[in-house]
Amino acid sequence: MDAELNPQATSVNFVLDTENRSIYHPAGRKRPAPSDDFAQAVMKELEDGDWKYLYEFLLRAKHEQIENCDPRRVDAHFPPEVLHGDGTVVGYDKIFPLSPGLVFSIDSDR
Repeated sequence: MDAELNPQATSVNFVLDTENRSIYHPAGRKRPAPSDDFAQAVMKELEDGDWKYLYEFLLRAKHEQIENCDPRRVDAHFPPEVLHGDGTVVGYDKIFPLSPGLVFSIDSDR
């Protein structure tokens, strides 16, 4: 596939929990999201080394963002369950909305 992103393509979003090597689904979700099949396909392609690389990559990116961000521009709002520490995951893009997304390609899908 072309290295350039297709601006006409539909965006598919999902959250990978790299610590638990799983797809994160918010509590109370009643039906599958349209991105679930693609998220499962991505997970099937990830091997141990890939998970480790992704975890370390995101951890480094998070640390760089924390060190270099302007706190006046960060407007992160955490759900109450996150603040209580019950293991709820918050998507990285919710905390750092200006950070670049990750692009996965599987066959002709990107």
